[in-house]
Amino acid sequence: MGSAAWYKNRKAVFRSFIHAHTCLPDQNLKLVLVGPEPQKEELDDHLKNWIKSNPSAIHSLQNLPENTLDTLYKYAKALVFPSFIEGFGWPPLEAAVRGCPVITTRTGAISDLLGRLCKLCGARKPKSIDQGVLQALQVI
Repeated sequence: MGSAAWYKNRKAVFRSFIHAHTCLPDQNLKLVLVGPEPQKEELDDHLKNWIKSNPSAIHSLQNLPENTLDTLYKYAKALVFPSFIEGFGWPPLEAAVRGCPVITTRTGAISDLLGRLCKLCGARKPKSIDQGVLQALQVI
């Protein structure tokens, strides 16, 4: 959910998704970005090549009505939101109140608002993000 601004840490989302996709090849995982497609400044050569080799794995949706967001949260395995900096952090709160597991960082008001309703990870700790994602997918 949101923009491709550097502080949203979407590069970590892409890497964690690739990790989960590799660990769980039979689950046919999809990454749904609500916001812009992966931007060139977010992608190193490995990410670019992986995305090119797996064109149906990542989907980008924009300008969605509220009821579509409700549906996305309802069917999502998790919202992965590893921001470096956040103000209030609406997407994690919206996801949690709709019953969608949330993997996020201790930034802004997110951890205070969600408490035990989220799995906290380190924005600069890819293994903790990977672990949160795999836990949400109930494989560890």
